[in-house]
Amino acid sequence: MQSLIVFDADNTLWDANKVFTDAQLALLTSLQDAGLKIDPAEDLATLRSTDMLLGSILERAEYDFRLLVMAMMLIASTGVSKEEAASQVLSDDPSAADLPPEVIDSSFASYSEALMQIPPLFPGTKDVLAYIGTCSSKRDPLVTAVLSEGNEERLEMILQAHRIRDERYFDEIVIARKSKQAFEEIKAVGIKLLPEPPDQVRTLVMMVGDSLHRDIKLANQADFMTVYKPSRFKGHETPQEEDEKPDYTISALTELPPILHELGVPVPQMAKVPSAHGA
Repeated sequence: MQSLIVFDADNTLWDANKVFTDAQLALLTSLQDAGLKIDPAEDLATLRSTDMLLGSILERAEYDFRLLVMAMMLIASTGVSKEEAASQVLSDDPSAADLPPEVIDSSFASYSEALMQIPPLFPGTKDVLAYIGTCSSKRDPLVTAVLSEGNEERLEMILQAHRIRDERYFDEIVIARKSKQAFEEIKAVGIKLLPEPPDQVRTLVMMVGDSLHRDIKLANQADFMTVYKPSRFKGHETPQEEDEKPDYTISALTELPPILHELGVPVPQMAKVPSAHGA
């Protein structure tokens, strides 16, 4: 048997939610300091839902966050809904053009600076990745990869800080906009690293991610087996469509090895089973 396991990065390998929350609070505080009627604690939920709306429209988790700043300024100053604010900042609406550029720039700078914090790895992440690495052998090869659509500079900083590249936990790390095609492409890249064509030997192709819409749905469409790991960012989502239903759901990466072994990935000899309390 041979295997390809693809992981999402933010909120799957590490806790990006905390970093984004701190950055969002910094953005709101900056707008409050500029004189807008904003309470950072009370308006955080509005900002987060506006952020998800813009990301959904733009089909990207990370976009030009000046748009988010402008949308929140419109909501605070005119009382429009997040839908109307999003429509205005994404069009040539003069209401958006009248927003003070110095406030946009200062709030965007506060957000961007806070976003460059290094998020902590989830407990057990390195132990699980190391353990999965020991499952690979000449007889039963296993390839691992990362597919993330986050900001490249931010992601590279995190990868370096946690020595993810140096430790060679992954055979491929791809930073690209997620789509069915992107999943098909990373699957093709991963399969090329395996010794046999999938039609000649049993091949497991799996995706592990925290978003039903951006990970599970797209991976299902590209014929992956899918593992959903809910995060604090979006909470435990409910599938809205048939192709958003995962094959497995886990609460921590330490629950992944038993699933792999259930599917036929050999248990490595003398390998230490990862603990939920690992780094």
